[in-house]
Amino acid sequence: MESTKKIKLNDFEKEIQELTSSILPPGGEHFARKPLDNQRFEKLHRVLRYKCNINGSRYDEFFHKLIRQKLVDFLSDERKRARKNETTKSPPSSLCDQD
Repeated sequence: MESTKKIKLNDFEKEIQELTSSILPPGGEHFARKPLDNQRFEKLHRVLRYKCNINGSRYDEFFHKLIRQKLVDFLSDERKRARKNETTKSPPSSLCDQD
């Protein structure tokens, strides 16, 4: 089970690298995302399986049908919120130049 997740994750990482190198323009730092920490992600899987009392053989189905999309939406919203906070914290350049 664990090896299947790792194989899928490795395939996914390879696809991401291929897409990044072929689709995104060079120097597109604003498109880059920090990867999720694998140890924390594995801990999340263990906690969800324990908390929801999910059998290990059924966990993949549970995760993909019920949790994955909510997690994707949450991460997307958090990144948007972080970008919005960054833009509101830095004062406009026109205000800085008025001395």
